[in-house]
Amino acid sequence: YGGEEFAAILPDTDKDNAVIMGERLRKAVEEAELMSIDGAPLGRITVSIGVAAFLVDAKDGEELVKKADAACYAAKEKGRNRVEKA
Repeated sequence: YGGEEFAAILPDTDKDNAVIMGERLRKAVEEAELMSIDGAPLGRITVSIGVAAFLVDAKDGEELVKKADAACYAAKEKGRNRVEKA
């Protein structure tokens, strides 16, 4: 979406299932072993994920992005490497 952020649109997915998908993504990133081009280990990374649902948390796209962004910042403030919902 911008900088180090991206957005995932999950049609026909309710908020609880979006949180489950976010947790799966978070865990996969946390467990991935990153390697350089020459095969040297680079270590691991983590992600903080914010989840918001259209029509539940927001009535338009702009508000939806704001709610998801706020949830992401809450995840960062609570220690990072977690999923938070709006």
